[in-house]
Amino acid sequence: MIKLTCALLITVLPLLLSCGSKEDPFAIGDRMSPTTVPTQKAVTGNQAGSTPIATPTAGPRSTERKEPTKDELIKFAQWEDNRIKLANWVAAYLIAHGLDHPVRLIDVEDGRYEDLFKTNDVDIVMEADNEWAKQQIDSGVATSIGTVVTGESTSTLLIHNSLIDRAPGVVEFLHSYGFDKEDFASRAATIRGGRLARTAGIVGLTFIKRNEQVWTLWVTPEEADAVREEMQDGNIGLCREWEVYAPNDSGNQRTRVCIDDPSKHGGNY
Repeated sequence: MIKLTCALLITVLPLLLSCGSKEDPFAIGDRMSPTTVPTQKAVTGNQAGSTPIATPTAGPRSTERKEPTKDELIKFAQWEDNRIKLANWVAAYLIAHGLDHPVRLIDVEDGRYEDLFKTNDVDIVMEADNEWAKQQIDSGVATSIGTVVTGESTSTLLIHNSLIDRAPGVVEFLHSYGFDKEDFASRAATIRGGRLARTAGIVGLTFIKRNEQVWTLWVTPEEADAVREEMQDGNIGLCREWEVYAPNDSGNQRTRVCIDDPSKHGGNY
């Protein structure tokens, strides 16, 4: 009896092991077991040793920009006048995205740009007072580029002479820059604030999109292509590149900051 039982075990045991191995697709030692995915602590732009996450930029431009210096910036005197706002915005957009210079609109109270111009905290005054402009030109501080609107002689498009060496391409652009009198006046008049605001950016971008036959005369073909590329990519502002910071430990959402002008930022990115 014992011999019979042993014989049966010897016969059946290999069959049982063979069946078991077919039903289990994983061999012993290869079975999948639950694994814990390590959680990575969110990094903020203020943590020691952290680095902000830069958004990729199309084209050959660097994604390692630093905030521009005063001399690198092209600075426009900006005040509460729709003509100034429109002339500044269109020129700034083309200079930023066509000529690839950082730009900034410098708010001046009640159009008092004189002191900021003398200290070169402003480079460009779209409509400077003629008499004051002549004084700056005679003293060797400034150069007149004519007028921003054809047929007008009540003001001067004035640039600081430092711009001639710092950004000769910008000076060349400004020599060509100018609007038709009636068209410019009608566009500037549509800028408004309030709940149904229509900003200079909206009016200016609309002009650029619909009037290539005008603004392409102010820039080189290569610069015009660069502007078109930015518009196709949906760039509706003056910032050339944003830097994106990850959420912080408090759960705040990602924040983006304009490298050319850190005062410009937005959340929910």
